[in-house]
Amino acid sequence: MFSKRTQLCIDVLVTIGSAPQGVLVNTQALAEKMSISISHIESILRLLREGGFVRSVRGPGGGYFMTRHPDQISVWAVVSAVGGLEELDTPSSTFTHPTDALENTLYQVIKGFLSNKTLGEFVKADPTWHVRPQPIRFGFGLGPKPASLMPVAPNSVFELSSFLHTAAA
Repeated sequence: MFSKRTQLCIDVLVTIGSAPQGVLVNTQALAEKMSISISHIESILRLLREGGFVRSVRGPGGGYFMTRHPDQISVWAVVSAVGGLEELDTPSSTFTHPTDALENTLYQVIKGFLSNKTLGEFVKADPTWHVRPQPIRFGFGLGPKPASLMPVAPNSVFELSSFLHTAAA
C-alpha cells in the first residue's frame, strides 16, 4: 500500500529513533544498518529534512537527529509529507463515479488509522548502535585573552604609522 519511498522514509525514521537518546546518526552508519547505499539514504534524509522530521549537524561527529520524539510523530504525518500512498490518491469530492463514495470512505478510514499510529510504536531501543566517542580536542583549551591582558597594538603593518602618531599625542 505504501510507495517504496514512503516505506523507506518510515523505516529510516524508526531506525534513527532506535538510536540511544542524544546520539547523532551519520549516513554511513545508517546505510550500513539498513543495507542501503549512502546516496539513497541521503536522498531519503533530504525528504525527511524538508518535511521537518530530522535535522542535521555538520562537521566531525555530526549526523542526523529527529526533531520530535517518535511518540509525537504519526505515521500519517510522514505518509502525507513524503508522497502518500501508492494506490490511493486523495479521492475526488465530486463523486462522478459510483465507487467514489467507497474510495472516499476507505481513504478516511486509512487516514484515521494511520493518524492514530505513531512511530514510537515501532521503535525499539537498539543497543548495537555504534556510539561514537566525543571528538578529540586539540590544543590546550586556551580561549581569547581577557580585555585587560590584550595588547594595545595595530592589527596590520599599514596601521603602524597612524598608531604611533596617536600613541605619541
